[in-house]
Amino acid sequence: MLGRGVMASGEGNDLIIGSPIKTIGAKSVDSSGNSVVADRDAVSADVMQLALADLLPDSDGIVVLFAAEGVQINLSTQSSLLNSGISGARVTASGIDVTGHRFYQFDDGMTVYSAAEISISKSP
Repeated sequence: MLGRGVMASGEGNDLIIGSPIKTIGAKSVDSSGNSVVADRDAVSADVMQLALADLLPDSDGIVVLFAAEGVQINLSTQSSLLNSGISGARVTASGIDVTGHRFYQFDDGMTVYSAAEISISKSP
């Protein structure tokens, strides 16, 4: 895979909502001004910063996040986390099976599902 990012699914088609800081490796510029891509194995994990308010839920208030392996998702929100855990048998309104995914339910009515754990921070 050349690019690594996060995908969200809400109403309608899946939507790529962001791209990681690094794609193939860490990009930097050498002393001649040329772009250099470092070896991915020498680079720490990719981190994707998202805001809950920027996500578009389906008709049930659900957003499903998909991330490439090794991409850490940090979700900032002004909403309070009401509940979290592992989902039982569930298929979203857009037809995505989230059985066994982690879920995060917020007081604004939105629920976020992800196969990987999400780091959540409360923003002022």
